Amino acid sequence: MLEQFFRESTIHGLRYLVPGTGKTFRLLWLLILSVCFISAAYFIYLNVLGWMESPTVVLSVDETKIDVMSTAVKYFYAHNL
Repeated sequence: MLEQFFRESTIHGLRYLVPGTGKTFRLLWLLILSVCFISAAYFIYLNVLGWMESPTVVLSVDETKIDVMSTAVKYFYAHNL
């Protein structure tokens, strides 16, 4: 049942791991997948370690609201006298 799933799966590369392909090819493909998963785990580890050393701090910023219409009217009135 698992072999049939691997053979018919659309997940990239699973069909290369079932019997019917060469043993050397299966071993090479398994090695490539292992290196990829180990590399991904290592980079995730580095990111988590970096975050733990200096976590991101979010500061709230006081927003200043400007009334655009009154500012524009004052500017226009002051320069057109």
